[in-house]
Amino acid sequence: MNAVKMSDIVDKIKDALHLSGYVSRKVRLSKKKNGAFLGLCPFHGEKTPSFHVNDEKGVYYCFGCQAHGDIFEYVMRSENVSFKDALELLADAAGIKIPKNGDDKAQEVYKQFTSIYEIVANYYRRKLTSVEGKNALKYLKGRNLSPATIEEYGLGYAPNSANELLSILREQFSEEDIMSSKILIEGTYGIYNQFRNRVIFPIFSRQGAVIAFGGRSLDDTMPKYLNSPETPIFAKSQVLYGLNFAKQHITKERKVLIVEGYMDVLALANVGILNAVAPLGTALGAAHINMLWRIVDCPTICLDNDEAGQRAMVRIAEEILPHLRENKTLEFVLLSGGKDPDEIVTKRGQGYFQSICATAVPLSQLIFDHEVRTSSFTTPEGYASLKKRLNKYSDSIVDRDIKNAYRRFFSNKHYELSLFKKNIKYDLKERRGVGIINLTKLSFAEQVSVMRVLEELKNAPELLYDDAIYNLLYTVSIESDCLDSLRGLILDLKVAGNNNQEVAQITISKMLQKYYEENSEVVLYRNSHCAEYVEPNMESADRIKREIKVLLLHLLRPEINRISELLIAKCDNETYKYLNKLKCYEMELQKELGIHTIHELITV
Repeated sequence: MNAVKMSDIVDKIKDALHLSGYVSRKVRLSKKKNGAFLGLCPFHGEKTPSFHVNDEKGVYYCFGCQAHGDIFEYVMRSENVSFKDALELLADAAGIKIPKNGDDKAQEVYKQFTSIYEIVANYYRRKLTSVEGKNALKYLKGRNLSPATIEEYGLGYAPNSANELLSILREQFSEEDIMSSKILIEGTYGIYNQFRNRVIFPIFSRQGAVIAFGGRSLDDTMPKYLNSPETPIFAKSQVLYGLNFAKQHITKERKVLIVEGYMDVLALANVGILNAVAPLGTALGAAHINMLWRIVDCPTICLDNDEAGQRAMVRIAEEILPHLRENKTLEFVLLSGGKDPDEIVTKRGQGYFQSICATAVPLSQLIFDHEVRTSSFTTPEGYASLKKRLNKYSDSIVDRDIKNAYRRFFSNKHYELSLFKKNIKYDLKERRGVGIINLTKLSFAEQVSVMRVLEELKNAPELLYDDAIYNLLYTVSIESDCLDSLRGLILDLKVAGNNNQEVAQITISKMLQKYYEENSEVVLYRNSHCAEYVEPNMESADRIKREIKVLLLHLLRPEINRISELLIAKCDNETYKYLNKLKCYEMELQKELGIHTIHELITV
């Protein structure tokens, strides 16, 4: 094992294990206000604790006997073993495999593999600009990648035939060495290249050596994306694509974006966002996060805006909770305006994407929002179940102070949720007046939007139980009595109706009748100014979603104006982030509705 490889393994172990966690197996530790831990020294007898452990720096120090060091020195001293034995013990605890062929053999393998991979990488680069690679180059240009980005990241093309590459490698290496590197595969009909007819993405170590490849199919061959098999120098769970290019920018900006794939990293780099990395054909895991925590305190997760991406964000949030420690956390970007970073920066530009990233939500909020979205809390039992699940998240956190902080956060949010439910409660049986939602402060066009929402619910009361429609009302937080009332009405119709659509339908009909009687001017305005824009064959669920989006767009503009004035007065980052979030959502709604300015809503 050469010096670089030994250093890599040591770093991986330190990434995977907290010193305090290992020490606490034998020493009872208590956490201090500064984040360090304190306990009785295991190396000399004492009654007053003087043994300090600092996870942030990864070191321990005893003020009594001056014993000090990192996790390796702690194990060597406490277990009375050599460095080699300590390495094996800690690697086993971290679940990391160590090559067993000896240092000289490992050094030889590493040097040989990287030499082979560098030759192959250069071959693929040349092929990209050859006649054979014209379709691959056309594909990359079609993805709007500049020649500079293609060159910087060493992109290439693997032709169908493996013969030429095999001949080049045979000039310097034996066939046994070539096959052991797994560059080429021995098949039933001879040697072939698993990456044939694919765009090639070289995968680099943190030190910049080519250690593997990724390939994107140019035809219908599946899988669409393919990575090199694991070798003695490449383990997917220990590598992040683009980190060798991004680490300098990550250190400088103190920020890293974790995206889903190669093309997201490249598309961002193409527009000057140089601090993005991506996992390689494996789920983003705690080992990746621990690796990045050595560089930044709060990595930003920015996965695709689809169901799989949303599930992945929740999964990593759950997985990382036991690893949280002071000042080490995550934040999450909820994408809008496109399905992934690649599509967003290509269609909307760098500024739009960065404004979305500025609205990233903390780990704690992501978990709470997920539970609220996926829970039924319309009964006491539902509320109790929600609280129990939130407590389960808190209980998985090892750090005592952070565990307690999460408990308080979830408890407060749960209480706020119950207050919200209480404040918007409607009594459908004994309501003195049906017109509960106050429309008098709204413009005529805004009042029409509310009426249309209610009319759609009257015609299709089953939509009250469509969570997608209910969640749409919570897409963005706007200070609006009208919106709060509408949210509350829909929630309470669901509860009080108890799936009795007839009750809900009668209630909405009475409410609308009262609106029509008391707001004849609005009805007249609607008939003369507001065109019916929905397609005749549009489904009821799609119609009401559009009505809600129109209403949200009406309400967004005054909120944006209010927050703009507030920003002038406060000049703080939180207000700036909130304003950006509102503007991004306004742009997204305008595009979805086919509206360029707020004035066009007059005829909608």
